[in-house]
Amino acid sequence: ASHARRRWTLAVPAAALGLSAGPPPLRTGGAPAAAVPAAPPPARGLSGCAISAIVLAVVAVVAVPIIAILAAIALPAYKDYTLRSKASAAIVEARTYQPQVIAFLDAQGHCPTNDDEGFLPAEQYAGQAVSSVVFGEFEGSNLCGLEATIEAPAEDNLHGYPIWLEYDSGSGTWECSSEIADKHLPVECRG
Repeated sequence: ASHARRRWTLAVPAAALGLSAGPPPLRTGGAPAAAVPAAPPPARGLSGCAISAIVLAVVAVVAVPIIAILAAIALPAYKDYTLRSKASAAIVEARTYQPQVIAFLDAQGHCPTNDDEGFLPAEQYAGQAVSSVVFGEFEGSNLCGLEATIEAPAEDNLHGYPIWLEYDSGSGTWECSSEIADKHLPVECRG
């Protein structure tokens, strides 16, 4: 007689053994299946273009007023600088005639005028920065000197204004003065 062996199976839950409850994956032969890459997580926050646009907008909002303020300060300062430069050029040009005044005063004992020998009519002294030079002793002063009229057609604050250079023979010094605003004159002519 054949004895059949009996098999006993003990049913143990898969979770108790640390296994998944589902059946194992099937193998179909050949190479193992390639892993499918996971989809990237959805983007959070702003894109690079949006951030760039925001940064540019903030810079524009901050930079434009700053540039405007600097321009409001710098442009008038530059204008004053150019006017002072033109006034200085006229004074330098007028000072070239100082030795002639001193020499005449020492030789003749009185102040020269444009009518004296060696001196020309006022307009003939016109140069780049002055339109005329008048020699003499000026009203309200007992000093010899010269009056140079500034030639600066585009500058209403300078054009046609006089600069006075007066010689004090007692001290051997020259005094400089003008009707021009002090901020447009060199320091030695302010007054």
